[in-house]
Amino acid sequence: MALPSSFVRTDVAQFHQYQLRAGGSPNHCGPFSIAIAANILLGQPVFDGDAVATELSQRFVEWRPRRGQVIPVVNRFPRDAATLPGAFVRYLREHQIPANLHFWGKFDHVKAALNLGKVAIPIVGQWSYRNGRRWQPWAHAKVLVGYTPTHILAVDPAVPMLEETMLCPQPLKEFLTWWRSMGKIWIEVG
Repeated sequence: MALPSSFVRTDVAQFHQYQLRAGGSPNHCGPFSIAIAANILLGQPVFDGDAVATELSQRFVEWRPRRGQVIPVVNRFPRDAATLPGAFVRYLREHQIPANLHFWGKFDHVKAALNLGKVAIPIVGQWSYRNGRRWQPWAHAKVLVGYTPTHILAVDPAVPMLEETMLCPQPLKEFLTWWRSMGKIWIEVG
């Protein structure tokens, strides 16, 4: 099956949630991306990013039995900082929303998922970013809902407000560089 040269969902801006509303944390892009992706798939605003962040912070480490042992499962580290990729999948599956975690993904697979009506939550960032002498790596999650030959289109919780038809475009080359830096991690939702 040949993929079209571009795909854009235009019905999704209504599900945008801003992660810094009411003094929220800049580390809440993960929980807000989870809420946005789930709401897009459900077609209604069921999940709230602040509620997802609170739940994941309360359960930042869980003890789960596995093969006769009880092992820790870390959802956020530290408690109110980064949401780890496995926590995205666990949270969504616990709420009956299909999700799969991919490492070293291929953009063709992301495009194929989008073409099937799914959404993707990539982890982008830079491990090697320096601010003067200080090492400051960063990572960010957002919900991909489309692409063109030159751009990806996302509902981004770090952007304060979306107009009804406006999505956050990012040049494809820049996105691929930042995605590659974080191991091409993405969560397929749907």
